Amino acid sequence: MLEKIFGKKSTGVVYIICAGFLLLTLAGSVALYFAEEGGSLLTLVGSAVFTAIELVLISLPVFVQKRWRLYIPPAIEIGICLYAVLFLFGNTYYDPKTNIFVSLTPFIGGFVFATTVFSILYSLSSLRAENKGKRPSPLRVSVLTFFVTELVVALFYLCIYLVGLAVRAVVPADISRFLAYSTAHQGGNFVFCVIGFFTARSRRAERYKIKSFKNAQSAEIAALKAKDKTQYTVIKNISNDDTDYRKLLRRARANFLIGRIVYLAIYAAYLVHTCITFANRGNLGILIIVFLAAGFVLSALVYVYEYYLFRRGAPNQRLRRLKIGKAAVRVYSLLLILTASFAADSGNEPVSSLFSAVMVVFNLCVLFYNLFGKPRKYPSAKREKEESDSNAPPALSAEPAAEPAADEETDGANPLLPPQSGREEGGAQSPAPRT
Repeated sequence: MLEKIFGKKSTGVVYIICAGFLLLTLAGSVALYFAEEGGSLLTLVGSAVFTAIELVLISLPVFVQKRWRLYIPPAIEIGICLYAVLFLFGNTYYDPKTNIFVSLTPFIGGFVFATTVFSILYSLSSLRAENKGKRPSPLRVSVLTFFVTELVVALFYLCIYLVGLAVRAVVPADISRFLAYSTAHQGGNFVFCVIGFFTARSRRAERYKIKSFKNAQSAEIAALKAKDKTQYTVIKNISNDDTDYRKLLRRARANFLIGRIVYLAIYAAYLVHTCITFANRGNLGILIIVFLAAGFVLSALVYVYEYYLFRRGAPNQRLRRLKIGKAAVRVYSLLLILTASFAADSGNEPVSSLFSAVMVVFNLCVLFYNLFGKPRKYPSAKREKEESDSNAPPALSAEPAAEPAADEETDGANPLLPPQSGREEGGAQSPAPRT
């Protein structure tokens, strides 16, 4: 099954190991938060966000290759996975004693990122050159790769530095450290651009290309002609995948609806916990409880009604209105839960803080999905009923149907029978109708 998804079993094994390492690190952060002298809520949220970003980055090449039938060299996929683990190890589990090791991780990161950029630019340049009957320029691709990578890395570290200043995690004097990291990244970028230049001048440059294999047969033949066994294996494994992913998606959607019931149970437990915690805090506590209860009730109604419509296969405008109302209440609930999480963190209540943090992250993700996700068209229930009535068979009338007029007939032919041609089989003329 791994080779059908990743193209090669070795790539799938590396991905699973790296993703498991990232998830275990997140579990360690949660365990550290529960420790007697654990980290803060901000550290836990930051670890969760970082893990989510890393999982998206290592999954992006796999998704693009599977969804759009674009062959991506396994070296790029494996390089991104290994660098994600190396970056996490260097910033979480190991405290470096020398500046050489500090600069080694961003150096490898610059090398891996430049590899990805070079592969994209070289593929586009080769496609454009083939349309003009020319060869791509290795020097132009290498120089462009260096500057694109340098610009993206500089913007990345600038954003991290500004975010650190905003949350007061760094001081203005720490900009020298960010400049050192950025310089180390550019070192790896420069080294690969030199290697990429000489590789592009040789026959091995084809292994950097991102190729389409929507026409699997021709892509396999091209891979065999190029003697690229890896490319041929990846294309063959993914093309021969006959798994019904739509069926799996429908099953996952049904399980997701069951997961919403689990979420409602967790939400109810959080509501009870909030009632106990904020019942003695005056009108503000009562207001928080009322808003959270309203959000719970409306979410439960939407989930139950959505499951009812899902079973019938008939979503309509009533579901859309309920979702709009739920989104409005979710904003209030999100602000209230966020306030409760900071209050619990300041009061040194780790269980309540973690509970609130989980609810904040989930509500925020669902809110963004509802606001910026793929829009859905919900027909009105009245129009849906009219369409069903129009598709229903007509009722039988007691009066016989009127015979069609002469001008409505089509050459005297019976409209219930297939039209006959002017000549019978064998070239004989069909007999004329009797008068």
